[in-house]
Formats: sequence, C-alpha cells, structure tokens
Amino acid sequence: MNFSFLPEKIKTQLAEIVADQIPISIARSSASVEGKPGEGYVVAYNDKIFIFSRALGERDYVNISADLGNVGSINVKKDGINSFFDVNIGGKKYSMKFSSFEERNLKSIADSWVLKSESTNDAPKVPQEQDSTASEYDEPLAAKEPFSTITGLAAAMMYVASVDDDISKEEDYYIIAMMGNNKKILSAGLAYYKSHSFDELLLDLKGLSGEQKLCFLANMMELGMKDGVLHSSELNLIRQFSNYMNIEEDQYSTIKQVLLIKNKISSLRT
Repeated sequence: MNFSFLPEKIKTQLAEIVADQIPISIARSSASVEGKPGEGYVVAYNDKIFIFSRALGERDYVNISADLGNVGSINVKKDGINSFFDVNIGGKKYSMKFSSFEERNLKSIADSWVLKSESTNDAPKVPQEQDSTASEYDEPLAAKEPFSTITGLAAAMMYVASVDDDISKEEDYYIIAMMGNNKKILSAGLAYYKSHSFDELLLDLKGLSGEQKLCFLANMMELGMKDGVLHSSELNLIRQFSNYMNIEEDQYSTIKQVLLIKNKISSLRT
C-alpha cells in the first residue's frame, strides 16, 4: 500500500511523530484491531511500529505504537486464504486479520522486527510462518503495468472479495481464472488495489462503455456469489458501482436474478 493513500487523519498523526520518514511497509485490514467491521492499518518504520484502528461508525482512530526493538513478538501466519498478524506490544497481544493480498507487506514488517531484535543481541526465535508461499498474484515487474480496463476489472473484483474480510478459495480462483491466469494483469490489479481506494477506482473507470459497465457488474456480482453467500457488504459495494455507473435498475435486477439462478446448483440435486 502506498503511503500517500493512507487516510489523512493517520498521515497527520504520523507527521507529528516521525516527521518525513518513509515507512518500510504498510498493510491495510478491513477490520478493527478488536476484530470488528471497520478498518485497520499497520505502519512500520525502521525503528517504530504503529497500529491504527477504528470500528465501523467511529470517527477517530485508536493508535497503538511502540519502538520496534521493544516489541515482544511479531508473527505472521496463514489460515486458509487469510493472513493473520499477531503482535505483542507492552505485554498485550493483538491479532489482526488481513486478506492474502497483504501477506508480503506483513512479512516485511516481521522480518524487520527480527533484524532489529538481532541487532540488540537479544534475538528471539524467528516468527513461525504457516505457509510461506508468496501470493499467487506476485510478479514484481508487473507492478509497472499501466492501468487499463482489464486491470480495473481485476482490482474491482479484489475489492469485492476482500470487503467482507474473508476471501474464500472460490473467490480467489475466480479472479485468477477470469484474468486467464495472466500474472502481469493480476499483479497490476493487486498493485492498484493496495494503493487506491474503491472511490478512486470508480473515477478511473468513468470512461467505460455501456457494455463494459455490465461486464464489470456481472463479474463483480458472480464473484460475490462464489462462496455461496452474497454478503451485504459485497452487495453494497456492487450497488455503489452500479449507481455510480448509472446502470438502469432493470439491467441490474436482470443480471442479479440470472446469476442467482445460475449459481443455485443445489436445485439440480433434488
């Protein structure tokens, strides 16, 4: 995630503490540090770590921080397709759930903590990482891929997949399949997802044709159904896209109903 796209409130707080220092890594969660719906950010510098968090509906962020060398432990692990960031600050343990898209950023933070601990001659054990496989979207050079309509579709589906903070394997596989397993497109979409908000994506897609808008809508909606449940958070995001693109209500309803019928495989087993 690019530093410039952190919320302004967080950037203001950081500027007062670390001035113009550049973070070594930033990760974003769509849940608060208490695990409630909301948002959370982990921002790591060479010598400090910050956790900013607020639950849905809250105005201000909770700020938890410490010198990196004084952090008790940092552990990055995977549980299915989600990544968990466990950290001990001041004797209190925090655990935050992230999408698999953030795994590399979280590991960069954990690695920096290990190096810092070793430099103080009090090196703890290296954090145990469950499943150290890099993200299936990783392709370092592909981040230079220019923004395009297909990149926008990849990013749009990533927003839908992660909005409920629980990316299923079915959703992950669907994104990969729809992009033809093209690593450059997937990585470019991931880079956009990490560095931009959904509102910014809508602005960048304002030139879509009528057919392209419906293609986006159908794929976003089908992705949301892939885990068997179209969550309200996913539906709200899809509705936001549809309203911004001025898609007619009858077109929206038709696509939704056709996909509901298409994905109701259970009806064939009766």
